[in-house]
Amino acid sequence: MEPTPQLNVSRRHLLGLGAAAAGAATVAGMTVHLPFAAADGGISATGVELPNYTAVAAISGLQAATLGYADFQAISTGSNNGTTYADPPSVYNENGTGGVAASLRLPVGSVLRRVDFFGFRGGSAGGNLTFTLYRSTLPTSSARNTLASTTLSGTGEVQGSFDISPGLTIGLGDIVTIEAPSTSQQLRVAGAVYQYAPAGGIFVPIAPKRAYDSRVDAAGKIAVGQTRTVSVANEIAGNGGATNIVPTGATGIAYNITLTATEKSFGYLTVVAGGASTVGPSSVNWDRAGATLANGLQGQVNSAREVSVFCGGDADAKTHFLIDVLGYYL
Repeated sequence: MEPTPQLNVSRRHLLGLGAAAAGAATVAGMTVHLPFAAADGGISATGVELPNYTAVAAISGLQAATLGYADFQAISTGSNNGTTYADPPSVYNENGTGGVAASLRLPVGSVLRRVDFFGFRGGSAGGNLTFTLYRSTLPTSSARNTLASTTLSGTGEVQGSFDISPGLTIGLGDIVTIEAPSTSQQLRVAGAVYQYAPAGGIFVPIAPKRAYDSRVDAAGKIAVGQTRTVSVANEIAGNGGATNIVPTGATGIAYNITLTATEKSFGYLTVVAGGASTVGPSSVNWDRAGATLANGLQGQVNSAREVSVFCGGDADAKTHFLIDVLGYYL
């Protein structure tokens, strides 16, 4: 199996220096060292040099953006200035109430998939650091829906993540915020990294993988009038058996469908998303017995990463068919 890619985010961008100019970038196969890294000048807290955060796991094909500590603001303020920046680079609400929050910059139609968040918890902290992800929709509702929440314990650098599968589609008026009760120097927020598919999705090409072959399926050939729903999530065992060639959250695939050992003088297959009730035009046809034919296609899959194949044509027409996946859409 291919190694898990790692997300590269510069310390400058995570800390909020020029974050707006950085915008979103396609996640690449690189490694990240988040703030407090010795390589960045030996930043220390209370005279003790801190290690790096653990690298962020990148989801292939998604885009990534950052929230630096300067993007977080005090949720509630009193007579004092509520937002206070600290060293190591981080933020907290000095009023002791409300904590800090920041909004994710997500375009309408994009699909949020993962949020990694980072903080600092001192040894004398009186509580844990809880990160919560909310969504509200304006102007239709001011109520906030909790998408995810987790509490980080331990001392020094702390980090966590929200895996949002199969993804949250951002509608018009949707606002997604991340908050933490960061209320003292002992409980601070350092930043966040979030990954998403842009509106319209991202195509991720892969080396061709055979996901289905009726010749090794006990069901055998598909015949006129039959519909067969098959998974395209994994490579078949006889061809290597790689798992998740089409990952959870994919909405479609690019693929080749091959017919072989056809019977009768005319037949066709139509491929649709798994379980779809509407059968559209043919995806591939045959015009003679004993033919081997192929066609390159793109189409939707259901949430289980399946397609349904319908067979039509002359009475008693049937055929074997193979599906080779060439890439997927997120």
